[in-house]
Parts: sequence; C-alpha cells; structure tokens
Amino acid sequence: MVFRGHQQQVILECKFAPIFTHHQGKAMIKPGHVRQLVSYASVFRGEFAGETRAVLLGALVDRSAGRDLDVAIDGLPIPV
Repeated sequence: MVFRGHQQQVILECKFAPIFTHHQGKAMIKPGHVRQLVSYASVFRGEFAGETRAVLLGALVDRSAGRDLDVAIDGLPIPV
C-alpha cells in the first residue's frame, strides 16, 4: 500500500508470516522481504517529489519473536 499526502509518502508492506530468520545464532530480517520493499520504494520514490518512507510489518506466528528496528537502506528509512 502507498499512502501519499503533504509532500510525503509511506510504502507499507505487510507479511502475514514471520519476517525474521536466524543465521549463526542471530535474528535477522529475511533478505527477500528487504529486497522486495526496497524495490517497491525505489519505483514509487522515482515518481514522487516529496519524502519517501517504507514500513515492513510482519505477523507474530508460531511463537515468533517480535522486534522493533529502525534501519535505513540507501537513505530510505525503514522501521521494522
């Protein structure tokens, strides 16, 4: 989903599955989800003159751990 208004847009991607995986004992966001969100954001960012933000929401299922992260990829802020 893309929300636009007042010189700002937010790209919202919802995953109805766990978005974290574990690698070498550390929790990390599944790389495919990040690539997909960055791809969407780059398309919508190119056609919009204002600020672009992206948000990735994931479901807590099967006792998956929840996390709150703030990351930036290519200057694009992405809270997870």
